[in-house]
Amino acid sequence: MTQQISVVIYGANMIIISLALYLHWAYATKGHRLVSPEISRHLVTTVKHVILMGPAVYLIAIGCSFFSPRLSLVLYLLVNLLYIVPGGVHLHLKTRKAASPRP
Repeated sequence: MTQQISVVIYGANMIIISLALYLHWAYATKGHRLVSPEISRHLVTTVKHVILMGPAVYLIAIGCSFFSPRLSLVLYLLVNLLYIVPGGVHLHLKTRKAASPRP
């Protein structure tokens, strides 16, 4: 029981952190307030979706914790891999950086 409570508290904390990150990104990109005007709308939307995948998996992990806290921990680890392993956003930025002229 203690293990399950700990897993739920951790998941809730991660959801709050992820939603704060989403709000920061949404604020920074609305009307290109704090980002380059060259950033495409598609990239902004893609990053929003990637950010929101975390809270979605955390909610699933919290639900799984009621019958398997270990499965929840595995899901938490998978979310970390989602953010660590380079994906479409990282590849877009790498391609853009390689295409930009050097001064």
